[in-house]
Amino acid sequence: MSRHTAKITFRIKAPVVASDEQPVYIAGNHPALGDWQPDRVALQKVAEGRWELGLEFPKAMQLEFKLTRGSWASEEVVKSGEVKGNRLHEVQEDQVLNVKVNNWRDILFRSKKGIVGQVRYHRNVRSPLLKHKRDLIVWLPPSYDKLPQKRYPVLYMHDGQNLFDPATAFAGVDWRMDETATRLIKSGKIQEIIIVGLYNTPARLDEYADTVIGRNYMRFLAEEAKPFIDKAYRTLPTRENTAAMGSSMCGLISLYLVFSFPEIFAKAGCLSSSLFWHDHAVFDFISSQASVPKNVKIYIDHGGAGDEGKYAPDFRRLRDLLIEKGCRPGIDLEYYFDKRGDHSERSWARRVKQPLRFLFGVGS
Repeated sequence: MSRHTAKITFRIKAPVVASDEQPVYIAGNHPALGDWQPDRVALQKVAEGRWELGLEFPKAMQLEFKLTRGSWASEEVVKSGEVKGNRLHEVQEDQVLNVKVNNWRDILFRSKKGIVGQVRYHRNVRSPLLKHKRDLIVWLPPSYDKLPQKRYPVLYMHDGQNLFDPATAFAGVDWRMDETATRLIKSGKIQEIIIVGLYNTPARLDEYADTVIGRNYMRFLAEEAKPFIDKAYRTLPTRENTAAMGSSMCGLISLYLVFSFPEIFAKAGCLSSSLFWHDHAVFDFISSQASVPKNVKIYIDHGGAGDEGKYAPDFRRLRDLLIEKGCRPGIDLEYYFDKRGDHSERSWARRVKQPLRFLFGVGS
């Protein structure tokens, strides 16, 4: 072993599942950890419910890792069922890391087959404004069929295939919007809402940016998708009950929506937005506005881990610019910094409860 490396021994205590016939895997940000592949690096079973593996890493490296049972659908979760954030460890010297897994995602929710709650699909939706057709998935709140007179606020989300189902989500990791929304609704922390997921297309980057195609995508949401949903479902169609949300480029287009169509969208959830797009053009766009549209709610956040941590000054700059344009912190604007957060579906799934509570909290 080189003097520039150190051996880290991972000792894992995990719930016993089917006599541990299925291995426990470690996935993380180094080739020795499988480069985030959930089924590449298996630990060795040393006793019932106990697993171990020793690996070498460069000294001073910041390790990020998670534990799975072979897929992101069976990754570790905390007791409440929320996705466990990336575990962090800075390599300094030979060390034993004792790690306790509270539960596995598929085991905790094994009585809930597939998506939690009721969803409806609208396949191959076309628009004269856009080149590509797309699917829509609509998640309905728990009381939708029980209270036929009740109407609901609506949250429109981009990258719709990533929201509810690992089978369709990027890298097999979904946002768990169904579990999180159900939990928050049943605990009385948010209103019952309808969630509309709009699948992305091969034109994703152009549709989610301030381009000609992106402006047509925003028109599609405002002039076609929303009227369709309002007609097909029992919505509360007013602007104060209509939100858009997404991450990365989807966070960026959600921010543009409240400025470009404030009469339609009064709420935006912008997670880890790609503020760097087109040489930070969003800052010039917001600076050119006389003020933030009246009676809007904007949520912005970012993580501090991985590459995303490098862009922290941009997110603080956006926060300060929105305040300068009239947003009141805690009322119109919430800024959230997740020190452990990175630019990944896992991270957004873990913290999506934050924008849901700000945008749709009971009494909001």
